[in-house]
Amino acid sequence: MQSNKTVVVFLRRTAMAGSIVTVLFGLLGLLFWEINISVLSAAAFVSAGAALLSLLPYHNEPPKLLISILALILSITTSLIGLIITIHLATGLNGGLDQFLFAYKLTGNQISLDTGINFFLIGTALIFLQFYYKKYFTRIAQTLTLLAAITSMFAVIGYTYKALSFYGAAFAPMPLSSALIFSTLCLSILFARSNHGLTKILTRNIPSSKMALRLITISLTLPAIIGSLCLLGKELNLFDIQTAISLIAIGNILLFSIIIWVNTRSIQNLELENLIIKTELQKKNIQLEIDAKQLASKALELEGEKKEAYDKLSQRDKLFEVLQSQDKD
Repeated sequence: MQSNKTVVVFLRRTAMAGSIVTVLFGLLGLLFWEINISVLSAAAFVSAGAALLSLLPYHNEPPKLLISILALILSITTSLIGLIITIHLATGLNGGLDQFLFAYKLTGNQISLDTGINFFLIGTALIFLQFYYKKYFTRIAQTLTLLAAITSMFAVIGYTYKALSFYGAAFAPMPLSSALIFSTLCLSILFARSNHGLTKILTRNIPSSKMALRLITISLTLPAIIGSLCLLGKELNLFDIQTAISLIAIGNILLFSIIIWVNTRSIQNLELENLIIKTELQKKNIQLEIDAKQLASKALELEGEKKEAYDKLSQRDKLFEVLQSQDKD
């Protein structure tokens, strides 16, 4: 089944823009340190964004050898940085790894555990992404990316609703800037090979793919917007927390009811079109059957006329033979 080229090209360009933003963010972190991220995080963002950026031009063929080696080195670097951070923080052996590097610039900031896990997942995903022509490698890369995207989403939602305790109680929380860039990077990785693997269902040139893409876009944005508006109203003392929760519930109910109604109507329109097409095909089949019977009848008539003509020719030949025999006598 063919992919929608317009959607695929748009998503690939979005992925390129996201990878450039990731690289620039990491470079700003390395050069200026005013964006509240550590040196290892900045370096990992640069390597991850550069690895993805180097792979994007090669979407229908394996990358060139030098590009492939460069992307592989950058991907492994990202994964190793994430693994080192995760081991240091998860085992309690963090001996001030980031405080040792550029301590005079860091001013006490530390790397979070979920940041290390995300870098490991994304770096590993980028390694598998280079072998996108292998069916299961692409799915593995996208699955790892989705896991990192979920972690980033928790962080972004936590900052939005000021509920940091559910993920930042035991370890230092992920900075909001890092969470946003992680989200951008994860979407860029998914969009880079959108016509392969798990995301292929969104780019097929069929109505259901367009519907799925529309539903996912709505589900990722509108519920968060509704929650943010209700939280803002609570902070402005327009209503209490119970009312805010009630408004969020009502907003989500109305939102998904509208989505269900709109998509049900779209499906019914498709079913109606299919029914009309099916009816037209049945009419054409009936007409074809009638035409076939008429042709068969005409064929029988022609066969009868042919037989009659053959009989006349036979009678003429016999008469001619009789006349010849009389002449001889």
